[in-house]
Amino acid sequence: VFRPEAVTADAQGYPVFGPDSMSPQYLWMELGEPMKRLHIGFFPNNDYKQNPFPSNAEGKFDLNGGFETYEIVLIAPVIPEQAQMEIRKGQFIIGKPKTKEAYVHAARFHDEFRELRTAGGKRIRGLEPSVSFDGHLLVYQGHPQNDGTIDTLVYSYNQKANSATGWSEPRSIADMYHVDRNVMLAGLPFHERYPLAKKPLRDMNGQIYAKGDLYQGAYPWISLDGTEVFHTSFVAGCTPAIPACNKREDKALRGGLAVIGRWTNYTLRLVDSPANIDRFSQKGHPTVRTLTSALGAWGTMWQVYNETPALPFPYSSRRPLYAMLGNVRTDYSEVSFEDAMDGHYALYLHMNEFVARNRPKRGEPVQYQNALSATRTPDTSPNSNHGTLKDGAAFPQEHNGRDENLGRAGQAIYFTDTAKIEIPSSPSLARFERGLTLELWVKREADLSREREDRQRYLLRKSGSFSIFMDKNGNVQAGIVLKTPAGTVKRSTGPAPTAAGWTHVAFTYGPKTGRMKLYVNGALAKDLQAELGAVGSDDSPLIVGPGAQVHPLWPNPKEALFMLDEVKISNVVRTEREIKASAYLPIKEPAGAWPTELPAGLKASALKIPQDNLPTAESTRLGERLFFDTTLSKNRDMSCATCHRAEKAFTDGLPRAKGFGGHTLRRNTPTILNRAFSTRQFWDGSAASLEEQALMPIENPEEMN
Repeated sequence: VFRPEAVTADAQGYPVFGPDSMSPQYLWMELGEPMKRLHIGFFPNNDYKQNPFPSNAEGKFDLNGGFETYEIVLIAPVIPEQAQMEIRKGQFIIGKPKTKEAYVHAARFHDEFRELRTAGGKRIRGLEPSVSFDGHLLVYQGHPQNDGTIDTLVYSYNQKANSATGWSEPRSIADMYHVDRNVMLAGLPFHERYPLAKKPLRDMNGQIYAKGDLYQGAYPWISLDGTEVFHTSFVAGCTPAIPACNKREDKALRGGLAVIGRWTNYTLRLVDSPANIDRFSQKGHPTVRTLTSALGAWGTMWQVYNETPALPFPYSSRRPLYAMLGNVRTDYSEVSFEDAMDGHYALYLHMNEFVARNRPKRGEPVQYQNALSATRTPDTSPNSNHGTLKDGAAFPQEHNGRDENLGRAGQAIYFTDTAKIEIPSSPSLARFERGLTLELWVKREADLSREREDRQRYLLRKSGSFSIFMDKNGNVQAGIVLKTPAGTVKRSTGPAPTAAGWTHVAFTYGPKTGRMKLYVNGALAKDLQAELGAVGSDDSPLIVGPGAQVHPLWPNPKEALFMLDEVKISNVVRTEREIKASAYLPIKEPAGAWPTELPAGLKASALKIPQDNLPTAESTRLGERLFFDTTLSKNRDMSCATCHRAEKAFTDGLPRAKGFGGHTLRRNTPTILNRAFSTRQFWDGSAASLEEQALMPIENPEEMN
């Protein structure tokens, strides 16, 4: 039993999963049963409307029984009998549920194992079963030929949840879109039931997986509602820098935990976290990355473990993320998806490796088509502004043979004085009408103060647009080129000191205000008034790193001067709270009392009310009046109530909302019921409070304008 109530935090705020965060093991097996079923998965038994449910010690429903029973389905391949999948139902009975002392009181089977078979009567062969929460979709490691071959991610679906028979013929998960997206499954179109099927899957290069293409991967975990699939993506450690990998006989796909789905814009993404802590272990053997699953999703308007007070995780972000547990290595990782879901990133470089797909030619074997590339780093924003490492920019493995993550968040890249990452110019790197935000983490590796002259080295620059640079003493500043009615002007923030170790640097400019702000480790270091103007642009590439801009060069051409991590460019002015979140600073959440009695089931202690703005009867009446006031929109034809209609549970009932001038927006209108119990507003959690949220639709040119 996982006990979130027993998870603590260290001095830095990171969660500590101590021995008490898991209950003692409960040995669950039947006498005489041979140990031949491996790679097992447990899933909810959908025959029960409430699952888990309060029970007595025997697993019978009892509202005051003091126990909690989980009715489960177990799917397991029989090894080595051609990896034949089998299914069985049972239950877990938990004592002292939802406490620090929760434990497994009992576990038992209800029936015998039965073979999983297709509607045509064929046995389903594969490994690593993963099932959606509704029990209709099975994703596993197998092959469309259903011959026991593995290393391809395939799926099968069933009109009856958790059934032993009636499964569809296995197909590559790429065919969820190409073949089955419009199939009616238990009353819903496949792509509505499982958003993973809404769009074609793409590799990191943006190439679509065509109909019938095999999707290489292993150890899949499909999210509960069929939106994303986590999986390993390539043979661990295989790069030109590790030729010994190609001589290994054991070439299991245990490298590169990756994810693809709705929250990645349907593009393969390599996870940048402790889940990918190295390419090989220090002894020269692949690190075992196998079974990985998520505790759930956080950071949007829905999240798990709301009933657990003072939960110390997630710690890394206030945006959409999964908290992942590695079952074999017992590692914990948080995988954030703000890069793709936020909508305002022009560039997001996690500064980790690239996964290249080598599409085999006709007649060539298809095994192991994915490979890690150490010469590129992916942009995980929707713009795919991928970078190429040049002239000494290198990951730790290539720079000094250190096979480990050394970044502030996951992997990072070393830069010598000549080194750079080059990103070709693109329209997305030139559109900053609403604002500009630059962010990065930097760590000094060399003592630049030994230089006689105080020379500025670039950390990030686009000629004719913007830059962040550092002097020999570690002071940082930002510069910007503005196009004004009076002509082109260049402005800089002036220097701000940094400390040793990893430092977060952020710069913002607002074209409508002319304000330039420089932040260091989340604190405002410079706040200057500049001219009103458009951010300059040209066709020059975006350069990350020094790139030989200072002469003479550093005496040792192979010595790293900096490490850089998490490089981000936004086409809006990020708020101070967003910058603090990027700097991983704790953010105090509001809490307060409500002046009137709440309906049954709602706790006043859970309300998120700022202490300096407590509600009154007068302010509540004013809020209700403004909510229905159309003068808050430019054309005086829209109010908040236009989209949040009381008779439709304060939504508009549309797949995507209609904004200013009837324009169809990117997202639909969420309900506003009980929003006072959450600090993270909007689908992506981008507003920290209702006070922030209230102004954004009014000012947004696409909404009320």
